[in-house]
Amino acid sequence: MNIDFYGLDMYIVSELSVDIEKKLASLLKIKIEDIIISATEATLFHQGVDQNAWNTVIKIKLLKSLQPLQTDIANTIYKVIKAHTIHVNMIFEYIEQFHEVLFISPDYPRFVTEQNEVDLVASDVGPNTDIFNGNAFAPHQKAIEKLESQAECEDGICEGEEEDKSH
Repeated sequence: MNIDFYGLDMYIVSELSVDIEKKLASLLKIKIEDIIISATEATLFHQGVDQNAWNTVIKIKLLKSLQPLQTDIANTIYKVIKAHTIHVNMIFEYIEQFHEVLFISPDYPRFVTEQNEVDLVASDVGPNTDIFNGNAFAPHQKAIEKLESQAECEDGICEGEEEDKSH
């Protein structure tokens, strides 16, 4: 089952996806791993006006055998997201069967979780780390000043100079 969100902030969808996945897995009697939710930084427009958080479009792709549960699926998702949007348009796309090819590495878990997540933005700054407050460009200051003075000159005449018309 794939669920794509448009018009709802991806960070909000990220937070809400945990609840949506649990509730849908329980309702549909499927594994949480069989539910993939996506949201991008896309913006919805209507007549040139940003509609994000005002209108949310949700495209749900699932097996045709689950069509009798469409109303329950829609209500489940809506109850989770309704505090974060005004209008919701859910589009259901049914397929006879999924045809997918998975390449799952045996060396890594299937999904990143809070338990196995690595903080790639971690910093070495700690409470005892000195922060540099100086001028990082100090060794290059003369070259910078020369470039700046050259940039102030136009057609060989620098600011404060007059053109020598005696030639």
